[in-house]
Amino acid sequence: MLNQYFIQITLEGLSLGFVIGMVLVSISFYAYLIYEKKQNKREKIDDFSPLRVLENYEGMAFSCLINEEWTMTYVSSNAYKIFGYTSDEILQGKHITYSDIIHPKFRNFVRDKYIEAIHNHQDIQLEYMIIDKDNQEKWVREDGHIIYDSLGRPLAIDGFIYGIDFYKRMLADNNQYKAKYQSLFEDLDFPIVVIQENQIIDINHSAINFFRASSKDQILKMKPIEMIDESYHDLFKSRFARLQETKTSNLSTLYKLKRFDGTSVIANIEGVPFFEDGQMFVNVLILEKDDERAFSQRLLKTERRNRDLILYMHEGLAVFQPIPDELDAKLVYANMKFSDLLYDQFKNLTYHKFSNLFDLLIKENYQEIFNHQDEKPLVKEIYQPTSKKYLQCLFYYNNEKELIVQMTDVTKEKELIRKYQEEKQTLDEILEATDTMIWTWDRSKNKLIYEKRTFDILGYDYDDQEITNPEKIMNYFHPDDRTILYQQLTSYFKCEIPYFSVEVRIRDAMGNYRWWMVRGKAVQLVDNIPLIISGTYQDITHHKLKDEEIKFLSMHDQLTKLYNLRAYHEKMDELDQDKFLPISLAIIDVNGLKVFNDALSHSVGDDLLVKTSNVMSSFAKESDVLARIGGDEFVMIMPNTPIEHAETRFKLIEEALSEERVANIPISISYGVEVKFNQRFTLHQIKDMADSKMYQQKFSGKDTRLEILKSIRHEFFKQNPFEGKVVNKVHELSMKLSHYLDLDPETRSVIEIASQYYNIGIFSIRNEIFNEERKFEKYAEIEYRKHVENGYRIILATYRNERIAMAILHHHEKFNGLGYPAKLEGHKIPLASRMISIAATYSRRMLLGESKENVFSYLEEEKNISFDPELVDDFIGMIKSEA
Repeated sequence: MLNQYFIQITLEGLSLGFVIGMVLVSISFYAYLIYEKKQNKREKIDDFSPLRVLENYEGMAFSCLINEEWTMTYVSSNAYKIFGYTSDEILQGKHITYSDIIHPKFRNFVRDKYIEAIHNHQDIQLEYMIIDKDNQEKWVREDGHIIYDSLGRPLAIDGFIYGIDFYKRMLADNNQYKAKYQSLFEDLDFPIVVIQENQIIDINHSAINFFRASSKDQILKMKPIEMIDESYHDLFKSRFARLQETKTSNLSTLYKLKRFDGTSVIANIEGVPFFEDGQMFVNVLILEKDDERAFSQRLLKTERRNRDLILYMHEGLAVFQPIPDELDAKLVYANMKFSDLLYDQFKNLTYHKFSNLFDLLIKENYQEIFNHQDEKPLVKEIYQPTSKKYLQCLFYYNNEKELIVQMTDVTKEKELIRKYQEEKQTLDEILEATDTMIWTWDRSKNKLIYEKRTFDILGYDYDDQEITNPEKIMNYFHPDDRTILYQQLTSYFKCEIPYFSVEVRIRDAMGNYRWWMVRGKAVQLVDNIPLIISGTYQDITHHKLKDEEIKFLSMHDQLTKLYNLRAYHEKMDELDQDKFLPISLAIIDVNGLKVFNDALSHSVGDDLLVKTSNVMSSFAKESDVLARIGGDEFVMIMPNTPIEHAETRFKLIEEALSEERVANIPISISYGVEVKFNQRFTLHQIKDMADSKMYQQKFSGKDTRLEILKSIRHEFFKQNPFEGKVVNKVHELSMKLSHYLDLDPETRSVIEIASQYYNIGIFSIRNEIFNEERKFEKYAEIEYRKHVENGYRIILATYRNERIAMAILHHHEKFNGLGYPAKLEGHKIPLASRMISIAATYSRRMLLGESKENVFSYLEEEKNISFDPELVDDFIGMIKSEA
């Protein structure tokens, strides 16, 4: 199955490269964010960056391909700490593949788990063993996030890998210890009852027999006071309250206990507290007092056993007798662990002074310890520099005024706390550089807890009660998102999904909705039911808006904001159903777009398209689909619309467009309308029929392109009357010269049109560089020279005559080959171009006020340079003959 995914990845190589590129861009982006933050907060570490955070992070960050070898494309430097291999050795499998690093017995496990995660489109967290470079087996935990392409195919995995070998082994030791404890607990021949929060949670076999119960379940979940005779209730309450306050053992006390067979018994009870996962439990030891001698023997036996347990317990325990009139005490009893914790070996420390044993404590601590009167133990922490141990000491007094010292090695706990705090600080710094925040739902307190940044973003007061109330928070979610959120939570509470993840909109204080990515899972369970749920949430409004913008751009034409060709095809397929019959479809072509573009500029052509689309949009219904499917081509699909209604609508559109102006020229369109009223034809075929109708209309009447060209020419001459006079004069003289030379009708026809439109290309030249004298700066002349090519395209698009277009293209060529645009020389220049060049020079100079003699002299001087010498002679001869 992974091979199939790998083949897909190979085919989508560009997409994978893009994904990896985006990962690196994201890291760079976070680096930039933190760099900016560093500039504002100089008191922080100067060289901090997310890349450094990743490198200094306890775990290894990675990105890998989904293939048989799990080829790594990115590995942070912490790989060496976990695997013994450097990043370079693992990258691209240069020295070893990650598949080879995974322990053989876990390779299929890891692969199967990822196949399952890919199938369910879920993130993954798993623990497995690896073999490091020294051939040592180690446990690791992997948190993986699978990257998919737009079609939902897996591309790569990003994530973190942590070394958890220490925790695994500690857990194994703990389980082994618990098993030994349970075995000892069950095998003891005197009754023991375990109490938590004033409730019986466990008993051994001797206790079942003692209370003459039929089974363990008969006693479990009962309250201890229910097992005690009413006359002893007050005594029990006071003794149990003292035990809870002091968290130390109570002296043995006689109670009258009730049995399940209705009898009662006097028994000696001693409560011994112990702690697990931060919670206090109490072991209650019971000795039946049936006769004094047997009771004394069992009591002695129990005391010996307790003494042995104390002697070999994991905590250090010592008893000191205060020395009168001194701020000191002497040791009268200590178990083996006490000296081991202080000196890393067993020593007989009896009668050693407190001040000698605890020389690391300062004098103020002595005074505090020896003057301590509170029943609650005094807690101090000592660091042993020789053994590099942290020792937690509890100091309190018993009823005999002896100083009791309980000592525990908390070095491992301190190290774990240190690592936790470092990792938390690292994570907090990473999160602070992003939009990600942490939330907690405490179901026992019925309260939601957020970071303060949340209130700042949403604009609510920090002490707002409603937004922190789980029962009222739903009112802040967008109505359309409440169902999916409820479904995710329900699925999670039913254990159908490992965690919940949902994108929802939350209302801010201004009444606007912001998008959030909310994830969470239980961090504390009671009876397999989530009690405390925690997770992350991220303000993704900007990303969502970008996604929506990208989606809009992918489906809409950027200029007109109408649907584009892609959207048109999708909508056509959606609408091609019986329930939308009759479906009318219109194909629309904007007349003269190319003429507008070439003659007046593309910005004017864009204005033409926008105004046309706006008018058509105003006539479109909400159910209609209006799309731009080509440069000047539009389509409108009108579901449940007879053809008569569609044709009437387009007549109104045509009238409305004729009232619109672009460069003071009315807008016109050609269109064709067809209808689908049954399943005989598809909408695609109906579109082709409408297309044919449109072309019939386009070519059946006047040539709109010529009409538009004449309108453009007319508007230009209205704004530039001198140019109009020049062109009219050039046209008049060119036609006279063609008759004077007795040219053939076809050539005269070319000259007829070319002499009227030879300068049509200057209509698109910027007004600021245009002048009547044709004197330009260097760069302005370069732009001006483009008018001959513009004119060529305009005439070719309207008249579709190559000879006319060529006459206009080359009317600025010079006879000596130094003209433009093609540097043609002599008779290679079209005859019409040579004639227009002479007529245009003569007309402009005469209209600017030069004398005829001066103009003739100029024409004579430019023979064989700018002008055809024979045509100059003919032209001057024609002018003189008219005089």
